[in-house]
Amino acid sequence: MKYLDDVRLIKDRPQYLKKGVTKGMEGIIILSEIRYNTFEVVFPDEDGADRNFVSIRVEDLEVVNPSNIDDEGILEDLPNRDPEWWCK
Repeated sequence: MKYLDDVRLIKDRPQYLKKGVTKGMEGIIILSEIRYNTFEVVFPDEDGADRNFVSIRVEDLEVVNPSNIDDEGILEDLPNRDPEWWCK
């Protein structure tokens, strides 16, 4: 998985449910770095607007549609262009 991939949540957890995000929902990885073994994912709310920003554990996601961003595009979005931070 990497930055801008479309992903699906494959496991419910209490912290996700509090944010209105449930198993089966699809979202997009919106930060290029992994933080504490999580991706920052945005999920649409009931109106279809992307308002639910949730930190999701890597193992709780599956890729639905991979983005076509290349390594240079990911590096451009990282603090200090540090490849140890990237989600890929």
